[in-house]
Amino acid sequence: MPTMRDVARLAGVSVQTVSCVVNGSAMPYFTVYTGNQVNALMDYLDAQYGTFRRPDPVTTAVSSAAARQAAQTFGTTCAACNGPDGSGATATSRGLLPPPPDFRQFSLTSERAFQVITAGYPGTAMAPNNGLPEDVRWGLVKYVASPRKD
Repeated sequence: MPTMRDVARLAGVSVQTVSCVVNGSAMPYFTVYTGNQVNALMDYLDAQYGTFRRPDPVTTAVSSAAARQAAQTFGTTCAACNGPDGSGATATSRGLLPPPPDFRQFSLTSERAFQVITAGYPGTAMAPNNGLPEDVRWGLVKYVASPRKD
């Protein structure tokens, strides 16, 4: 079961913010949430989006050339914010709100990761990469799933 620290990192907020929401004081229009209600919400989100599970393997074929280009693209473009190890802990990411997720702990479904890589993520520094060939974008999906530790 994820902790409040896990939820805070995933949401890009402080543990205090999560705690305030749980206690009902950060957003007065919400009712007071108990710990059990927060846990039930996290279970629901995990069931719907697989946030706390290892993603299913990418079933789209990725050639070795596309996989190499994906690794190179990650190293030259993505690692500045996401970290070479996928931790999201870099000098660049320290100033980002919300910060990038830690790929070693959190993941998206392959389809959602492909959407985010392709179209970017509004409200974050994640820019679209729709100019990359489709198989390279699928290679990036595989690449960002690889640091995941269970």
